Amino acid sequence: MLTGDKLETAENIAISCNLISPDAPLLYIVQEEPEELESTLKSYFKQVFTGQTSYSLMVSGESLKGILQDEVHSEILLYLILKSRSAVICRATPMQKA
Repeated sequence: MLTGDKLETAENIAISCNLISPDAPLLYIVQEEPEELESTLKSYFKQVFTGQTSYSLMVSGESLKGILQDEVHSEILLYLILKSRSAVICRATPMQKA
């Protein structure tokens, strides 16, 4: 789901329409600093690669902007999205939603 809503609003909407389960783990990618973003992506990649299943992903538009500037980070995000139950991109710009 792509939305311009704030993180909390997007999460509540996703729960209310059963896009994400309130019981399943939620992985947040909301970091803006490149080092923190890279660390979070690598940590989640390891978790998922070693067997974490049935999770949903919440990504901020600002984090998405940073991720898309790096090919490796883009590939990690794609992997995480493909393995997730669902993914929500919040605070997405109109250009990101296009």
